[in-house]
Formats: sequence, C-alpha cells, structure tokens
Amino acid sequence: MLDIHLEEGEIEAAIEAYGKEAEQRRKDRWYSSAWGYPDQELRLAQAAEADFPDQAVAIYRHKADGMIGQRNRASYKVAAEHLARVKEILERHGRTEEWTALIAELRIEHKTLRALREELDALGLN
Repeated sequence: MLDIHLEEGEIEAAIEAYGKEAEQRRKDRWYSSAWGYPDQELRLAQAAEADFPDQAVAIYRHKADGMIGQRNRASYKVAAEHLARVKEILERHGRTEEWTALIAELRIEHKTLRALREELDALGLN
C-alpha cells in the first residue's frame, strides 16, 4: 500500500501505511522489511520532507542508526549521508537548534567511533 500511496502522491496516507507496517514488524518476529522494497523507507522520507518533516527526520534517523550499528566505515558513510538529509530538513524548517542538539548528542553517544566522526566531519555535520 505504501508504494501505491507514494505513486499517487498521497504522502499522508503513505506515512499512515508505513506506521501500520512498522507495527506489524514489531508484532511479527517472522516479518522482514527486506521482503518489501529496500529503498521504500527512503523514498517515503524524501516525499515527506516538505510537508511532514518530523516523519522524514524520524525515518532518516532510523536508517542512520541502523547503519551505525553495523560498525564499519562504509556504513558510517551512508549514516552520515542520512544525517546530512536530517540537517538539511531541520535547517530548511527553521529548526537549526534541534539539529545542533541532535548531532551533539549523537557525537557524545558514539564518541569512541573514530571512523564515524571522520565521516561526519567530511560532510561538515557539526
């Protein structure tokens, strides 16, 4: 359903469908999001950026956190790219202070991950 809503430009309905799918994932330990389309969440986040920034930020953060959890430089690079989108969205919506707090917290939480810090620095995510 999410893809149909995205195709039709029904972003709010797509977000609702995404929430229902997320709920299903929590309930059913056998469900795998890999069964869907791997870029589905990112396409939803992109579509939601303008009118639903909180949902877009939440998706990008979720994806970034997952990549950081993989503990390798290539994943940190992807995580940094997701976080760059978060920064752009928050700044576009006049929420720079929120970005500053978020990145400071993230850097403290992962202060021992030198490669992650380097990837964040490479994109100017301070």
